Amino acid sequence: MEENFMNALEVRNLSKSFKDFALQNLTFSIPFGSALGLIGENGAGKSTTIALILGLLQPDAGQISILDQSLSQSIDLKEDIGTVFDEACFPDGINARKVDLIEALLYKNWSSETYFDYIQRFNLPETKAFKAYSRGMKMKLALAVALSHNAKILLLDEATGGLDPLAREELLEELKKFLSDGAHAILLSSHIVSDIEKLCSHVAFLHKGRLILNEKKETLLSAYPQKSLEDILSWMLQRRCGINETTWTDTKRCVRTMDAKPNIDSYDFYISLDSSFLRRRPHAWKHCHAAAGHISNSIRSSNTDSRSSFNRENSLAALHPSF
Repeated sequence: MEENFMNALEVRNLSKSFKDFALQNLTFSIPFGSALGLIGENGAGKSTTIALILGLLQPDAGQISILDQSLSQSIDLKEDIGTVFDEACFPDGINARKVDLIEALLYKNWSSETYFDYIQRFNLPETKAFKAYSRGMKMKLALAVALSHNAKILLLDEATGGLDPLAREELLEELKKFLSDGAHAILLSSHIVSDIEKLCSHVAFLHKGRLILNEKKETLLSAYPQKSLEDILSWMLQRRCGINETTWTDTKRCVRTMDAKPNIDSYDFYISLDSSFLRRRPHAWKHCHAAAGHISNSIRSSNTDSRSSFNRENSLAALHPSF
C-alpha cells in the first residue's frame, strides 16, 4: 500500500442540524483494508452522514478527511470515491454501453475494460434499457460503475437493501475482493445486520443522530462468543426500547425464513432496527405482522433518552452481564 496514512476516512465531531433532526458529534474512522458498517433505524442519520461526507450537505461543525484530504480543498478527490445508493440513478432509456460512454467523460481514471469485465461477471445485458432491469441488475450496474474508476473508498447507502439473498451474496463477494489488497476501504450503511457481519470489521450504531456504538466487530463477538452480531445488537435495542426477547426471537425467525425463500412473492416484509417501519403485501404471514406491530407499539411507547447508557465508552458494559 502506497499511502503513508492509516485511515481512508476520518470523521471528527461532525454535526448538522435541521428543523426536526440533528446529527450530533459523530466521530469514527475507517482504516485501509477495512469496512465499517453503519447501522441505524430509518431517520437515524445514516444518509445524512454520507451526504455530508460527499459534500452534498455542509456541516455545522466538525471535520471530514478522505485519504488525508478535504473535499473542499481538492475537487479531484471525488475521483477516489465510489458511491452506490439505495436507488441506482440512471435515465430509464439508457443501457450499459451508453453508461460507459457517459462515465468516461466524467472520470479521468475511467476504465472501460474494467467496467465491461464487471458487466460480464454480473451477467448484465449491454443493450437492454435500464428501466427493464430488475432491482438486482440495477444495483450491480451501479456497483460496476463505482468499481471502474480506480476508487480508493466506496460509500454504500443501503446498497444491498431489497435484493434477494443470491444477489446480495454476489455483491458482498465483490466488495470483499475490493478490500483484499489492503489499499481500499468501505463505508456500508445498512439495516441488514447479516450483511454487516459478513463484510465489515467495524460496527457503528447510529440512533436518533447520535453514535451510540463504535467498536470492532471482533470485540463485540469475542465478548459474547455464543451470540451473533444480530443477537448482540438486538439486545441493545431491547434495552433501549423495551422489546421483549420472545418478540425478537419470533421476528428474527420470520426474517430468516423469508431470506431462505426469495422466490415467494406473496409478501414483502421489512423491519429496520427500531423504526417501526413495515411493508406488507396482502397475504403476508399474520405472525410477521403481529410481531412487527408489537415492536411498533413498543417503540412508540418508549420514552428512553437516546443519551442513556450507550455511549462510546460504556456501550459494552451496558449489555446485560447474563446475556
